Amino acid sequence: MWTAIIALLLLLLSQGLSLIATLVIMLMRTGRELSSLSPSALLQNEPDASLFGTCNLFFTLLLIWLLCSTRLTAPRPLRAFAQGMPARWVWSIVAFMLLSFGLSLTLHPFAIEDEVVTRTFLSMKDNVWCVLLIVLAGPVSEELIFRACIVRVLRPSGRFIAILCSALAFAVVHGNLMQGIPAFFMGIALALLYLHTGDVRLCLPAHVCNNLVGYLQMRFCPDSEWLDASPAWLPVSAGMALIVAGSALLCVFLLRGNSEPSSQSP
Repeated sequence: MWTAIIALLLLLLSQGLSLIATLVIMLMRTGRELSSLSPSALLQNEPDASLFGTCNLFFTLLLIWLLCSTRLTAPRPLRAFAQGMPARWVWSIVAFMLLSFGLSLTLHPFAIEDEVVTRTFLSMKDNVWCVLLIVLAGPVSEELIFRACIVRVLRPSGRFIAILCSALAFAVVHGNLMQGIPAFFMGIALALLYLHTGDVRLCLPAHVCNNLVGYLQMRFCPDSEWLDASPAWLPVSAGMALIVAGSALLCVFLLRGNSEPSSQSP
C-alpha cells in the first residue's frame, strides 16, 4: 500500500514542481530577482500553458526514470514490449477507443467542460514539447503509477478493490469533472487490460492512442458546434451505442483469455 501512496505523492510532487518552475521562469523573464519572489507573488501570476507543459515534460520524464529505476512499479515495466503483441490484442484497443468516444458523446450535453482546462490544452497544441507530454510522456507515467503500481500492489486484496481504487485515484488526480469522469471509467478499462496481460503492453498503447486522438481532435477541429446544435438525445444515444459496442468487444476479448503466458504477474 505504501508503494502506491509514494508513487501518487511523487506524481503530485512533479506537478507541483512543474507549476512552481513555470511561475519562477515567468517572473524571472520580467527582470525580477529570484530572491525577491514570494508565495503571494507566485500565486498572483497565471501560468503560461506552453511553458508549464514544457516544464511538466521535464519533471514527468524524471518521474518515469525514477519509477523505472526503483521498486515502485513492476520490475522493468517497459521491457515487456520486447515480447511483442499478439495481433488479436488490437481489438481491445479498438474497444477502448469506442468506449472513449462513447463517453465523450454521452457527456457532451451535460456541459461539464472546464474553460480553464480547455484553454490550457488549446494553448499547448502548437508546442512540440507539450504534444510529447500529452501523447507520450503523460500516458507512460500514468500507466506506470496507476496500473503497474497501484493495480499490481492492490491485486492481492482482490481484483475489484484493485480496479476501483486505481480508477478512483486516476480520476481524482485529473482535478476536474471534465477529465475526471471519463478518467474513472477509462481507468476501469485500463485496469482490466493490465490484469488481463500482467504488464503494460496493452493498457499503455490504448492510453497513448486515446490521447493521440484527443490531441488530433483538439488540433484540427476544436469546435463542436455541430454537436451543440443537435438535440441532446442524439449524442447521448450515439454515445451509449458506442459504449455498448465497446463494452461487448472488450468483454469478448477478456473472456477469450491470454494467448501467451504473461511475463509479469499483476
